[in-house]
Amino acid sequence: AEPPCRSPEALESRETMPMPTRLSPSGHFPRPASRPAAWVLLLLIAAAVPVAAGAQESRRNQVSPVFPQERVAVHAYTPRHRTAAEAAAVVVPLLSDHGAVTVQEESNTVVVRDTVGALTRIAPALRAFDRPRQPLALEMMVVRAANGRHAHSLRSTAPPEVARQLARHVRYDVYQLVGRAELETAEGEEVTYEVGGGYTLRFRVGDLGTTKRLKLHDFRVFQNGREEAMLRVNLLLTLDHMYILGLAKSEESPTALMLVLTCRRPAPARAGDR
Repeated sequence: AEPPCRSPEALESRETMPMPTRLSPSGHFPRPASRPAAWVLLLLIAAAVPVAAGAQESRRNQVSPVFPQERVAVHAYTPRHRTAAEAAAVVVPLLSDHGAVTVQEESNTVVVRDTVGALTRIAPALRAFDRPRQPLALEMMVVRAANGRHAHSLRSTAPPEVARQLARHVRYDVYQLVGRAELETAEGEEVTYEVGGGYTLRFRVGDLGTTKRLKLHDFRVFQNGREEAMLRVNLLLTLDHMYILGLAKSEESPTALMLVLTCRRPAPARAGDR
């Protein structure tokens, strides 16, 4: 095996050996008594220059190889349980820099054009996503909290367990239940909950998948009569865990609005209820 070639710049710090004037009886340059490595390296560099130039010239007429994973292909999928638009939302985060996705609404088909490597991730994700929507049970409570003189006209009517959980996180004297609803919903559904006390909640239920985490997309809270939302966020809930969201003008505000959310899987129907 030939020793590795070094660049001319790497040789500048080395002392240049004098070139021999005649060949040895064997027909070869005599090996110098000192610095043999530098001498051999100089011969290799001199011999390698035309070879490298020739190789570069031959590569000009060659096409760069395309690896199988980098080839572009098209994958179309028609969901059975979901819409193509919903499926496209799953695809977008998985696309490579060369990928694109289109939705054919009439045929409910999503068409993905991307590298083979990206499609090996996208195709299984589409199949896993295309399943019946899971039913969910969502409990929502709106609680008004108050301190001092603002609490005189209120009564603590929130459920005891909710009041205890609220007291662990925020310090108020009174926790009055403004509204409470238990909804049977499902993945992907739009939900609107209007409370008679003057508030409206709107959001879209996300997909539970195989985890116990559920995302509520575009969660908005409105005060009735106003178009601008008091709050607009995406919430991530854990099944069977109480989620508390507080709204106040400041940390020292004597009043606050508390939203208590709990998501569960619906209880299985009993034989007598069928």
